[in-house]
Amino acid sequence: MSAGKDVKVLLKLRDKVVPVSVVKCKGKVPWVSYKAAKLVRKTHRVFKKYKDKNHPACRRASRVASCEVKKAKYNFERKLAENIKKDTKSFYAYVKGRAKAGRSIGPWLMIRMQWLIRQKK
Repeated sequence: MSAGKDVKVLLKLRDKVVPVSVVKCKGKVPWVSYKAAKLVRKTHRVFKKYKDKNHPACRRASRVASCEVKKAKYNFERKLAENIKKDTKSFYAYVKGRAKAGRSIGPWLMIRMQWLIRQKK
């Protein structure tokens, strides 16, 4: 009986002392459609079942999900491009997020540009 009381005391202390924090998830990327997300979940479920990425079912599910994600991304980018006149803010926000580097150009490109300028003179 004392073990049960000890557990209750420990649980009370845990609830009182240990801080509770809410973990925020990043959420989904804007271009993933419902169908693409569903197929990705199916891929995870199939892999969990077979535990082998080379199993035919896993390969098929992965291929279908990958194709659908690419299609969803293409459609999202196409819609952004079509609506650029109406909605410039979302277009430039997406482009800025996709940038791999800052605004500076690399040293190789600078050297190449200087070489081209010298050739013109």
